[in-house]
Amino acid sequence: MEIESGVKDTFNIQVKGLVQGVGFRPFIYLLAREFKLKGWVENRNDCVQIKVQGEPQKIDKFISSIKKISPEASNIESILYKTFCLFFYIFSLSSVLSFFVAFLNSLIP
Repeated sequence: MEIESGVKDTFNIQVKGLVQGVGFRPFIYLLAREFKLKGWVENRNDCVQIKVQGEPQKIDKFISSIKKISPEASNIESILYKTFCLFFYIFSLSSVLSFFVAFLNSLIP
């Protein structure tokens, strides 16, 4: 495996509103691939949660694009985001990692 160089940021993004049952997760997956970002996306009770890692300018464009080109059936009320420390190798739709990520986040002050 080749290790990528360059500065990487990792963000936890929560998108609230009408974002479930409208194709939002596949939209996020394709958008993340377009920007060559890594991480995952999952539905939560109150939001769609995204963990994403990549170059800072690509993440900025990714977050801006979420609201600009989201699925027509969606209605975004808010997008909240913060940085955290974790490294990804792929982007996936799986929620299997959520326990692992929550555990790692609990170790970070």
